[in-house]
Amino acid sequence: MNFPKLEDIINYDINHGFPGAAISVLHQGKEVYKKVFGYACRYDKKAQQLRNPQELNQDMLFDVASITKIFATTYAVMYLYQRNLVDLDVLITEYIPEFKFANTSYIPSVRDLLSHTSGVAPFFDFYNNQTAGSLYSQDRHTTIEFLKTKMSIVESPHKYCIYSDIGMQVLGCVIEAITRQRLDIFLEENIYSKLGLKATCFNPLEKGFLPEEIVATQVDGHCNFGTTNFNNIKTGTLRGYVHDEKALYSMAGVAGHAGLFSTIDDAIKLAELIYKDNTFFSQDVVKLFSQSCDTNEAFALGFWTAKGRKNRHLFGEKCSNQTIGHTGFTGQCLVSDPENKVTIMIMTNSVHSPIIYPRIFEGKTFRTGLYGQLIDSVYDELGI
Repeated sequence: MNFPKLEDIINYDINHGFPGAAISVLHQGKEVYKKVFGYACRYDKKAQQLRNPQELNQDMLFDVASITKIFATTYAVMYLYQRNLVDLDVLITEYIPEFKFANTSYIPSVRDLLSHTSGVAPFFDFYNNQTAGSLYSQDRHTTIEFLKTKMSIVESPHKYCIYSDIGMQVLGCVIEAITRQRLDIFLEENIYSKLGLKATCFNPLEKGFLPEEIVATQVDGHCNFGTTNFNNIKTGTLRGYVHDEKALYSMAGVAGHAGLFSTIDDAIKLAELIYKDNTFFSQDVVKLFSQSCDTNEAFALGFWTAKGRKNRHLFGEKCSNQTIGHTGFTGQCLVSDPENKVTIMIMTNSVHSPIIYPRIFEGKTFRTGLYGQLIDSVYDELGI
């Protein structure tokens, strides 16, 4: 199939400075579209356009950022739930006996962490020696101990959905406690290798991939053009190092909230598991994890939903209310619409662009970096 509206949007953005994108579309169980656009590395560390930018190809790895929460952490819990190895509703002290919050006796369940209803803070910058105080850590073991005993809630449990990296980091610790394996090893042995994935991993530079095989993200490491500094900060263009500082510096690149890398071919295979019968988890399990939580209909178990208005700017206006998915800060968007039998994987490197203000990347101001119009154009071409 041809998707001229989609291509017009992306090509316009590429011509005006957007870095690169890879798109795959499944409809009724078949891949009907796949294409890459633009550049894997377009800017130097001063955010000036390179004379000879490196073109993107479909074999290159993207940092999927928070889609790690789906393709790693949520899938791991679904896999364990399918095999009766995890109970969604018991307190996580069943798996981590020493777990406690620093400011309450409340203990969350696995369901609470998946649905972001535990009330735990959104994040904590363990890695930053200038702000972390006594919780400073650039050591994975130490960080895990802090996650187990030193975190605080910032809202009453079940009152609101507070999107939390910490919650997913803790959930990664729960998975490791149940499986007695590091998260990346468990996933590789039980899901990724069995699915035949060749380029989905944490810490790709340690797995034999070269920097030029990995799509570039932030142009000046984590310096934000001189506005940020801490011990061991990366200063050059990031290629193969996870963009999320908490994952990179404090969790050795392997965390429940971020750290995974994948290609467009591998990512669409992972996305396909949401609706396609497979040996990892049943469709009954998928339906359970896809149900909106009572606290906020925009959140399911691990997934975001298209119900209500909260996520429509990401998922577009034309997908069904049954649609689930997620985004990733580096420029990723997953959409799975079971009612219309549509799955869309958008992978970009929108953060590989000039910074307009601290942490606001020019790439995120383009339509390609905002996702919704791309997704609506796919539905238009499919006649939905």
